[in-house]
Amino acid sequence: MIDFNKLTARQSYIVPILNNEFQCNRKKYSASVANGWYQVIVSGNHVHECVPISAEMENFPKTSIIKGYTYNDKIIFQNFDVAKRKVGIPVMTKLEFNQSPSFSSIEAIIWEDKNVYYFRPNYGDALIYEVRSKFDSEENPKEIKGISPELKTLYLFHDIERQQLKEMQRRLEEEATQKQREKELEEYKQTLQGRLITTFNRAGAQILNYSISRDRITVDWKLTGTHQEFNSIIELETFRVVESGYCLSGSDRQHSAQSMIQLAQDYDEKGLIYKTRY
Repeated sequence: MIDFNKLTARQSYIVPILNNEFQCNRKKYSASVANGWYQVIVSGNHVHECVPISAEMENFPKTSIIKGYTYNDKIIFQNFDVAKRKVGIPVMTKLEFNQSPSFSSIEAIIWEDKNVYYFRPNYGDALIYEVRSKFDSEENPKEIKGISPELKTLYLFHDIERQQLKEMQRRLEEEATQKQREKELEEYKQTLQGRLITTFNRAGAQILNYSISRDRITVDWKLTGTHQEFNSIIELETFRVVESGYCLSGSDRQHSAQSMIQLAQDYDEKGLIYKTRY
């Protein structure tokens, strides 16, 4: 005969509630509360009360507790063989409710929903402090007596993350430097000297020297890749040609600095250069 009184009697349990759900004695319940450990009162499929509790839960069976180390929001198990047997995962898995900083020794609880939940710090693990000290000083921990493969893995994972962070920081700094250089270059191009050099370089010439007198610039320049050098006078504001420095049959003022250079290239290739300024 079914004992209906037993089915409807209220029972008290300590459970982890995650994403408004928890599992207890293979039954799933819903509860609209924040993630955490709770003292719950249930009967049948109904949840009557959920009271938040601290992590002081000595009444948990020891078989449900597993030791490990925190790696951000994950647990690296203190014993890979035990983890494989208890959890089915040999190295690392998600750690729910974690309250310890990364690189800490902790105890966790394997719940019947197959999740691993933070339980409490493992203050009895003194070796973790030696390994953490080596990590902080960026020293190799291999000289530490009794260091386990699991602790070496903990160190390695954190060190890889640190190196990745350094590399990203270096790249960001290089990018910022490059952007600053590009900005400075653009600002320089807006100056008279920058405009002058840019104009001549783009047209295929190299400035050797220049001087300014009132509204004119006297420029010594040469064709890129040749020994042909010229002395020209251009307008300060517009870079229009006043005197090209080589014979243009009186059409000097019809040219810009750019067209003056391009025409000099053509004349030089044909051997028609006749200089008028030196």
